[in-house]
Amino acid sequence: MSRDGIIKATFGELLNSREERLPNDGTHPLYSLTIKDGVTPKTERYEREFLVTNKESKKYKVIRTGDLVFNPSNLRWGAIATSLIQFPVLASPIYEVFYPKDDQVLDPYFLGALASSPILMAKYLALVEGTLVERTALKKDDFLEIEIEIPPLPEQKKIAEILSGIDRCITKLKRRIQKQNLINESILSGMEDLRGNKIARHEATIGDIATKVGSGITPRGGSDTYESEGVTFIRSQNVLKMRLSLGDAVKIPQHIHASMSGTRVQPNDVLLNITGASIGRSAVVPDGTGEANVNQHVCIIRTKEICDPLFLCGWLNSESGQIAINSSQAGGNRQGLNFEQIRAMSIPLPPIHLQKQVSVALQASNSLVQLLQGKLDWLLSIRKALSSDLLSGRKRVSV
Repeated sequence: MSRDGIIKATFGELLNSREERLPNDGTHPLYSLTIKDGVTPKTERYEREFLVTNKESKKYKVIRTGDLVFNPSNLRWGAIATSLIQFPVLASPIYEVFYPKDDQVLDPYFLGALASSPILMAKYLALVEGTLVERTALKKDDFLEIEIEIPPLPEQKKIAEILSGIDRCITKLKRRIQKQNLINESILSGMEDLRGNKIARHEATIGDIATKVGSGITPRGGSDTYESEGVTFIRSQNVLKMRLSLGDAVKIPQHIHASMSGTRVQPNDVLLNITGASIGRSAVVPDGTGEANVNQHVCIIRTKEICDPLFLCGWLNSESGQIAINSSQAGGNRQGLNFEQIRAMSIPLPPIHLQKQVSVALQASNSLVQLLQGKLDWLLSIRKALSSDLLSGRKRVSV
């Protein structure tokens, strides 16, 4: 016992390892788990396949409500959490499962928040073994030797209550955003107009409906040419789903901008990321953006009058558009898109007046998504700050 009731102890002193194992005899559900922001069973369809292929071939780990579970091979990605599943389940033996030795000393839900905090993630990363990310693993014995600090039990419960309350709000917001994105998909995929009449569509390639398909270049000198004042230089990180984010956009001098006349953007240009992790994200250049240019990772698609830019942007960001983008890449490995592949992509195109109706609906729906995303980002920042302060003991809560 140390200052103000804070206990210093190792995981090994506070936790028992649950070594309980059972065969897959149908008594308990058998799950393949996802551990990220909680322990989540995979879909029922996957469970059925898992049951068929692994039927009673080995004994599985038992996980009970409140157990701390982690995947030693994926711990660096945050694969540690307390199980909130309200019944015992069976899972793969790869998981390590623990429970408090004394529930009057350690609250399991506080333990889950602490174990997944950045404070302890740094300790895990210092102990993991392996040179390849896929093979990086934390040994059970090393985990049990990690020392933690915990406040008295009533304070633990209060902290867990505060953080879980925020987590519930975060989960609700994520579900609302997901639902609104599904609405966007239905707006784009709907085959009826606003009066319920069937929409006649024809297939057109992007090459058919565009006057320009091309990307920018990086100025000679690279980042050394960027300045605090000048012409906005749009990079792939500025092109988000359905919107441009130019708050942190870099600037290039006017004389460099003048030398890159072929890569200047205009209002209503559709921008598409064509390389890297953000490949496939698309946004429309809004009115009032002013002079701007793009680098080689961003493609400009300038549409003809037969295609509404926002309609094209919505389709590119949709599930159908992403499938088309993925299938267009050589080998399907998301290495990048070239202009020939972009021009050859086929889009189901309704009449222009119906495209504009869809675009109006998309704008309204996307505005709501951005509002919800702003609230989610704010909540996540609050959660991060509170987690850091409360779980480190820098701030105490009264009970």
